[in-house]
Amino acid sequence: MLILCSSLIYFVKPRLPLPSPTLRRHPVSYSFLTTRTHISLQLCNTLEGLGFFLPAIYLPSYAQSLHLPTIADTLLLATLNIFSVLGSVAMGLLCDRLHVTTVIKISTLGATASVFHFWGLTTRLPLLIIFAASYGFFAGGFSAIWSGMMKEVQRVSADAKMGTLVGLFAAGRGVGAVLSGPISVEVLLSKTPPIRENEDGWGFGYGTEYGGLIFFTGASALSGLLCFGAKKRRGA
Repeated sequence: MLILCSSLIYFVKPRLPLPSPTLRRHPVSYSFLTTRTHISLQLCNTLEGLGFFLPAIYLPSYAQSLHLPTIADTLLLATLNIFSVLGSVAMGLLCDRLHVTTVIKISTLGATASVFHFWGLTTRLPLLIIFAASYGFFAGGFSAIWSGMMKEVQRVSADAKMGTLVGLFAAGRGVGAVLSGPISVEVLLSKTPPIRENEDGWGFGYGTEYGGLIFFTGASALSGLLCFGAKKRRGA
């Protein structure tokens, strides 16, 4: 990749004109960091990131622990990724029409319901596919909501720069992603039996060694409701 990309640098042309020597540069301000809007949005962004990647990481091993067909691993991940793309488009469109906190709530409630219902209450492949599709759609599109989050921060703090906000929200999601690794391995994966089924052959995800992981993922998704502090009150 380095060799291929380096050979193309010569052909890259600047899209913006060079700054004029007499152009006045405005000082960078980070006063928006302490606003209620930014704190609320960053908090739900980081906490949601704690469990965001866990299904993509553990669905294959979860399927293997249930002795599902080998193709289940690929099928679940493919479904998750496909619907993440669709969810990104849908959430981006909603951000153009609704307040960002409303879009976050839609994403949050959809992702939470999919985890607690479709992942936690089944050990069967058909419902796991439904989980991968619904979680991918609602949770996978969360990053597309950043555009609405950035506009909301700029609405209350005009000195906030778009590039700075992108970096901060990406960093917040990254912190959650990094912490989710040791949390999931050291704390959430228990030593309970891999499968607990009733007389009909049905089992619950909560009854497997992934039960704590499932609950944590759902609780992390639910933390998106902390965005309520970002909605500007009337007269404020």
